[in-house]
Amino acid sequence: MDEPMLERLRAHYQGLPRMGRLSGKCSMSLPPRLCGLYVLDVLCRSGKGAFKLSDAVGDTGFVLGVDPDKSFIERAIAAASENHRSGHGWRRYLRFEQAFPENLSAAGVPDASFDVVYANCGLADVLDLPAALAEFHRCLKPGGYLWVAEGVFRGEQARDDAISGDRTLMRPVFNGALTIDAFVKQCLCAGFARAEVSDVVSIPADELALPEGCVSGSLAMADIKVIA
Repeated sequence: MDEPMLERLRAHYQGLPRMGRLSGKCSMSLPPRLCGLYVLDVLCRSGKGAFKLSDAVGDTGFVLGVDPDKSFIERAIAAASENHRSGHGWRRYLRFEQAFPENLSAAGVPDASFDVVYANCGLADVLDLPAALAEFHRCLKPGGYLWVAEGVFRGEQARDDAISGDRTLMRPVFNGALTIDAFVKQCLCAGFARAEVSDVVSIPADELALPEGCVSGSLAMADIKVIA
């Protein structure tokens, strides 16, 4: 990846708000049968989800948590001994690295090395979603999958002018949110074979200060399994 693109990524992720984001309020759905699998947790923030994933994969699996924000990675590493079941032995089962979703090679992720790429609610934060999806596909073993946990998507009835108007009120949710259908199409363009969508729910209006003109059903959450 060339330096101008890396600089764009740095500026984008450094500019994301840390507080009051929808992605910080989501619960965490897990795919079934993770025991023994290698899981890549993208946009892991301070590691809470990675610790839960590490419990699920057990002693024969492994979790790598990556996030663009160095301070989140430092917090995750500092908290690991107290939050991982193995205490000070956590590095045998878990690792944290700073990396952009669009450039996972910066975290030393080789081709076809993970069974699952896990993204908990934060894909609307991503600057270049097609590039990130291509990276996820590159990292997955044949038959592996991307699990989008409570992903934030634009409802079909959302007004485009409301979404494109004030980009500060709802950044990054409205900046990057696609409809579920549009997201699935981007996954297929990135090389994935198919997608399974489940647990679609509207986000209640009182969850967020919605921009003027956006109705209650303008955003939705869903779990999506995208098979490589």
